[in-house]
Formats: sequence, structure tokens, C-alpha cells
Amino acid sequence: MSKRILTIYSDGLAEPMNPGLGAWGWLIEQDGKTLVSEFDCTKDQQPMTNNEAEYIALISALQHVKVTVEPSEIDRIVVKGDSQLVIRQMTGEYAVKAPNLHVLYAKVCQMVNDIGIPIEFEWVPREQNEKADALSLLGLRKVEEQVIRDTTSWSWKRHTATPAQRNFLKNLGFDCPVWLGKRAASKKIDELRG
Repeated sequence: MSKRILTIYSDGLAEPMNPGLGAWGWLIEQDGKTLVSEFDCTKDQQPMTNNEAEYIALISALQHVKVTVEPSEIDRIVVKGDSQLVIRQMTGEYAVKAPNLHVLYAKVCQMVNDIGIPIEFEWVPREQNEKADALSLLGLRKVEEQVIRDTTSWSWKRHTATPAQRNFLKNLGFDCPVWLGKRAASKKIDELRG
């Protein structure tokens, strides 16, 4: 049996501000074909930073590898992400300074050891991480469905797009998600205006 190279693409985000509601997504490819993908989100309204969500995406993907991949069939794993901070921390180029990231970084390091397959980390521009980015947005939709159905009591509401922004976006043909932040709404309006 020929050995394989697996590529993990991962992404995380926090909306409508940072820190905010966390969501993440990842996929594993072999020879350009997606083998598995997943997305998820915070189960409560506790704030999470974008970088924490990026690490959680990576941890989730590595956990999947740990329980489903036979190490004898894999030559190496390449992890690709658009978070310069997380990727460069994992390659040792950046120190882990933020206390909230120490535990997550240590968990990734432990998982890399436990998996027992050589793992490389590579930063890619966002354009080369579009599938994982789309999955993290699906995770954010999951937040919308699970956590914030009742937006009248939602504690993050003051940070989301204003009613005027929502109406303007609607008139431009854009379905404004509940979690869209004020700044993101302004950018989307500018983008749609051309």
C-alpha cells in the first residue's frame, strides 16, 4: 500500500467582534480531494478570541486524525492555515505570549507528539484557505441556530449590524446573518456598492 500525505486546512473566527462568539472549521484532503470536513461553534455565549478559535479548529482536526488515521499509512501531514500567529507559533517563529493561548498551544504540541506522524505547518493566504473559511462561517451559522435564536436577550446584540445597515443590505440583495458585526456590515455595504 502506498503511503499518503494528508493536508489539513483549518480556520477559526470570532464575531461580531474579537473576542466574540467563536466558530471554526477544518477539512482534510489527500491529493486535492476532501476526505472529511467539520465545523462547530461555541456552545455558550462566553467570548472567545479569533486566535483561540483558530487553535480549536486545529485541535479538532488533529483529534480526528488521532482517532481515525493509521500512522503506518501516512508519510506526513501538512497543516495549512491563514492565521499567521497560530502557524508561526507552531513553527517556533513566534513565541506564545498570550496566557489564553498557552494551554491551546500545549495541547496541539501534545497531540502532534501523540499522533506520531511528521507534521509540518504552513501559512497560506486567505484565498488558499477558502474551504476552511467557508466551514468556519457554517460554524457561525450554527451559533445563530443554537445559541442566539432569541436575539432580544442576546448579550452580543449591541455589537451586531444596526437595523439601518440590515435594511440597506437587504435592499442590495444580501441576507444579513444575525451575528454580522457593525464593521463587517459596513464593509459588505461598500463591497456591494462596488
